[in-house]
Order: sequence, then structure tokens, then C-alpha cells
Amino acid sequence: MGASTFARVGSGVLVFIVIARALGPDGFGHYMFWFSATYLLSLVANFGLGNLLLREIGQDVSRLPSLIAQALKARLLISFLLIALAGVAAPFVEMPILMLTLLVASLLEMLAETFFVAYRAKSLYSMETRWVTAVAVMQLFAVSVAALISPSENSMAIAYCLTRLVQFFVVYIGLHNTLGNLQKASLMEGLLLLKRSKSYAIDFGLGNLFGHIDSLILRAYVGVGAVGLYQAGMRVFQGGAQMAPILANVFLPSVARVASDKAAAQRSAEKVQLAFLACGISFGLVLTYGAELIVSLLLGSGYAELATLLPLFGILFFVRFFAASWGLILTAHGYQQFRAISTSLHLALALLLAALLVSEHGVAGWLWSVITANFVLALIYMLGAVRNKVMNVSTKVSATAVFGCVAFLPQLSGAWSF
Repeated sequence: MGASTFARVGSGVLVFIVIARALGPDGFGHYMFWFSATYLLSLVANFGLGNLLLREIGQDVSRLPSLIAQALKARLLISFLLIALAGVAAPFVEMPILMLTLLVASLLEMLAETFFVAYRAKSLYSMETRWVTAVAVMQLFAVSVAALISPSENSMAIAYCLTRLVQFFVVYIGLHNTLGNLQKASLMEGLLLLKRSKSYAIDFGLGNLFGHIDSLILRAYVGVGAVGLYQAGMRVFQGGAQMAPILANVFLPSVARVASDKAAAQRSAEKVQLAFLACGISFGLVLTYGAELIVSLLLGSGYAELATLLPLFGILFFVRFFAASWGLILTAHGYQQFRAISTSLHLALALLLAALLVSEHGVAGWLWSVITANFVLALIYMLGAVRNKVMNVSTKVSATAVFGCVAFLPQLSGAWSF
């Protein structure tokens, strides 16, 4: 699992850094605007099925073949509908080739994730590592070649999409060779799975708006250059944030299995929180205190302004991981509807603050909006978990969280003066 994590994090950072350096802030702004817009569309096809599958497979592993088949059927149906609608809209949008190519890439990534759920549910982490590493190297190579030969938005998107296509078939073949044929699933079974996943879909969709709806807001209030600058920082941020779904995939099935045993559930939840806090603090501090070095080494002089913003990304990383740890525990104990409502309130607060701050303070205003909203979300999750007797706040978790807050304090006062 460690090698798989390194491959995901490393390639996720490097691929978009190559694109950012090749296109510059404005070109990268155009690319990331459509990347974000098409990713948001793909959330409809995703429908939050990953966490539902992990939870239900964790409770009864014999259902794995049928559940994966149902999820694939449902996601393929929605994907075809989205592509058809995008084809109709293409003549009326700016940069239609870029839009369609990135939409297909996002959908292929989401479909491949369906198969990765099966790998993780069966603890086939070494096999996942092999495929993830191979695809990561291929993706970095393809994008780098495109950057050297034809550094344009469309060429980068085509290279990225081709690697997503290869990943889909490679992962499917590997799953078929290991677990055999998937069970056939009817359209009705796929639709029933979607119905069971409604609260998961809301929570997943709202949770993943962050990092993507940002582009739409910044372009509307500030301009495409701000999108490029912000998304360059967000790519570094998201490189570390890949740890969140990986940790969820590792811990969610095991936490769900012991949910009925209060003592075991408390111990398991504490492990989850310490793991999330360790990641949030360590990577957040790297972003906060290594800002100038990161920008100069990875992105170049064109992104010099980003060095003043990365400390805010670091603080956000810590707060977001703290909230995510409580969210995973609530999901494992079946409080998904509570999570969905909480996430809706969190998004509404972020958008309200953004309306007040972004027009005057630009990217910094948006970052403070989401930092505040994520902090409130963490408090809501924590109070919900304690009130429903899902978990008590342990001394170890409290001490680790306090250490994280203290570690960021020296930069917090300077970062506030935006």
C-alpha cells in the first residue's frame, strides 16, 4: 500500500506540474477550468458508490462480484448519458475539444476506480501497487512528451485521456484474471444500487466540489489567471490529499466490521484519527514552511505569487484532514445522512464567505473561506459523533490536534493579513 500511495501522490503532483510549467498561469487556467468543470460532471456518474461498496463488501465479502457488477452497470449508464449531453452542448462552448477530452478522461478514471474498490476490498494491495505504478509512469511520460512536442491545452488533455483509457483496460484485465468474471447485473439492479447510495452521492458530491468549484468561482470573480495560480497550488495540495481516500479505503471496511463492538470501535476510530492527523499535520507543515522552495523548484518564476498563498494551503490541509477523520468514522457507523446534511451546510458557509471575500481578496479570500468552513465542518462532525456515542474524544487525538494547531500558529498571523 505504501508504494501505491507514493505512485499516486508522486504522479498526481508531477503530471500537473509539468502541465502548469508548459502552459503558464493563463494557459493552465484555461486547462484547469475545463478539467474542473468536467470533473464536476463526472461526480454524477460516480454517485458516491465507492464508500457504499467498501462498507457493504466489508460486512459481507461474498457479495463483492455482484456489487461491483451493479456499480459498473450504473456508472456506465450515467457516463453514456453525460457524453451524449456534452456532445450536444459542444458547439456552444469555449474550447469544445478540450471539454470533451477531459470529460472522457474523468469518466474513465471514475470507472477504473470501480475496479480498484474490488482490489482493496480483497486486500490485493500489492496488485494495485503494480498497476498504479505502471500507469503513473506512463502518464507522466505521455504528458511530458506532449509538453515537449506540442505544449497546448488540447495536446495535454489528449495525452492525459489516453493514459486513463489504458488504465481502465489494464485494471479490468487484472481484476478478471484474479477474481474471474464479474456477475451479470441487470439495469434494475444498478438503479437500485443508486437508490441505496443517495446519501453517499450527496456527501461525496458536495465533499468533492472543493478543489473544482473553486475554478468556476475564481474565474467569475477574478479571471483565468487567478484560476491558473490557484490550481497550481491546489495540484500540490491534492498530491498530498490523495492520502485521504487511500486511508478511507484501508480503514473503512475494518471500522465498519467492529461498529457493533463499542470498545473495539473506539480503538479502531482512534487509529483512524491519528493516521489522518499525522498526514494532515506533516504535509500541511511542508506546504506552510516550504512555500518558497516548493514554488521555485516545481513551478518556476511565473508562479512566484503562489509562495505567499501556500501557507494558507497548508493550514487548510490540516483542518480538512481533521474533519475527514471524523467523517470517515460517521460513515462507518451508518451516519451518512448526517454527513450529507453537514457537508451541505459546510458548502453553503464556504460560498457565503466567498461572496464576501473573493471579489476583494481574490485567491486568499477563497482560501480563508474554505478554511473557516472546514473548521466548522470538523466541529459539527465531532459533536455529532460524540452525541450519538459513536466515539469519545481520546487524549491522544486531542493532544495531536493541539500540537498541530500550535505548529501552524507562527504562520497563521502572517497569513491572516491578506
